Amino acid sequence: MTKKKLYSVREFAKNLKIDVDELLCTIWYLDVDDINNPNDLIPSRIQRQINQKYNIPSNKQAKKIKYWTDYYGIPKKNLIKVCEQSGFTINDKKSTLTKKEISKLRALTRPTPTKPFFDKQRKVKQKTEVVNKIEWEVIGHKKNLRYLKYNEVLGIHFALVDDYKDYENPIDTPGVRHENMLASAIFRQHTSLLGFTKYPTVEMCSAALLHSLVLDHPFHNGNKRTALVSLLVFLDENGFVLICNEDQLFKFVIKLAQHRLTKNSWDLQDDREVQNITKWIKTNSRFLERGDHPLPFRRLRKILTEYNCECHITGGSSSKIDINRKFIKTSIIGLKTNKILKTRINYDGEGEEIELVTIKKIRQDLYLDEKNGIDSKAFYEKSPIAFDHFITKYRRTLDRLAKL
Repeated sequence: MTKKKLYSVREFAKNLKIDVDELLCTIWYLDVDDINNPNDLIPSRIQRQINQKYNIPSNKQAKKIKYWTDYYGIPKKNLIKVCEQSGFTINDKKSTLTKKEISKLRALTRPTPTKPFFDKQRKVKQKTEVVNKIEWEVIGHKKNLRYLKYNEVLGIHFALVDDYKDYENPIDTPGVRHENMLASAIFRQHTSLLGFTKYPTVEMCSAALLHSLVLDHPFHNGNKRTALVSLLVFLDENGFVLICNEDQLFKFVIKLAQHRLTKNSWDLQDDREVQNITKWIKTNSRFLERGDHPLPFRRLRKILTEYNCECHITGGSSSKIDINRKFIKTSIIGLKTNKILKTRINYDGEGEEIELVTIKKIRQDLYLDEKNGIDSKAFYEKSPIAFDHFITKYRRTLDRLAKL
């Protein structure tokens, strides 16, 4: 008995003529959590379940002409005409098909999921039927929001383009499909409803931004990656950080892209999706305590540069970095003298996270602390938006999205 071939997710999606991310969502729906990448092999048992969900016939079923006449809902003579119009013929005197004929018929059809597996059909409603209403909830933390600007989202996109240019999966055809489309997606943050801000919390506003950037497809390519980094930057700028693992984040983005965050809710779908995204973000994020907190050295370096500091790596068996700051000291009578403040810390690379105790030492040694008139808020606000930090930190998720 020959062993059935195992197909990868990518191969199986190609055979089904569907997107890879759609097939991944189907697999997760079947409670299979260990298949997450395009090159993962699908066990025979799962292949059979997928075929059932997509109405793919077994080889035994596909051999019978009756199966295909039932599939199309047409008599045999009409099926013969359909085949002739498509450039091949089937023998009208036989009740079974050859492998070549089956292959040709399979190529004519794009499978659709069975109901109620993925009901993507908008139901026709009777005039007397009342459309389901959504109770709009205010979810999350209200504050004066720091919105992302057009040029910042565009900057995130091109930072990704530059970062991925030498990778296996570059953002081929980079840039904006239409400026108004991107502007509209970004303006979603500011939406008002009857004179009130529609997305007044960090979680709601970030959800609306993510939803627009993923599903409006404002860029030629790299929409999901740009949207994810934009979400991370928005949360960071408003004092929040994600706490989920990267597998959870990857699945969440794919389900969003495939409209799998809501079930059979085509009325007011965008609002339902945004509310579900909001709830997910609220559950999977936390407030980032302002005051001193760890930073990657590349971001700390940018802050220190704003305060006229210079960094010099020293040699030796264990790398250290000397940080000097030019400081003008003013005496009680107004005399000014130049002073060089110095500190030294361990250095393990630009991406290495600097611990809280080290940051406190740096601020104290270089007169960048509260005692010298620079509180934590002022110190950290000197840091520009760290696109590169999030691209590096979430590299695994971004790479997986790039492969789809």
